[in-house]
Amino acid sequence: MTSPELLILGVGNPLMGDDGIGVAVAERLAGERLSPGVAVVEAGTVGLGLLDLWRGYERVWLVDAVRMGRSPGSWCWLDAADLLRLKPGGFDAHAGLAGALQLAMALGALPPGFGLLAVEPGSVERRMGLSMAGCRGVAAALAELRRRLECGE
Repeated sequence: MTSPELLILGVGNPLMGDDGIGVAVAERLAGERLSPGVAVVEAGTVGLGLLDLWRGYERVWLVDAVRMGRSPGSWCWLDAADLLRLKPGGFDAHAGLAGALQLAMALGALPPGFGLLAVEPGSVERRMGLSMAGCRGVAAALAELRRRLECGE
């Protein structure tokens, strides 16, 4: 049996409304039949623990709610170069991800095939469940991940 070469991590806090988008995506994707080379993990609000989770993987795709001033439920794909262009601390709904990514870049510990599927949240407040915009964002993120997996990206 071969070890997975792609790790898809859903991050966020489901107790804070749309901040749970990444976790919701990982939950749904983990229930699907994926190729043996793909692992899916619901990482929650792991923060700096991300560096341990992705150790040994050539490719890592994160899915998270990211405030970027776009329309709620929309998404964009960010690679390592995109992250370097963003202002520090200004791109995620919870500060742990930004710090972990900045540290990983500084240490040279960001996997070569890193990507962040950033979904604009609608409502990030203390509550269970996603907003309608968050649900649209989950569906769109799943469609994009499936497309990338089918195309072998």
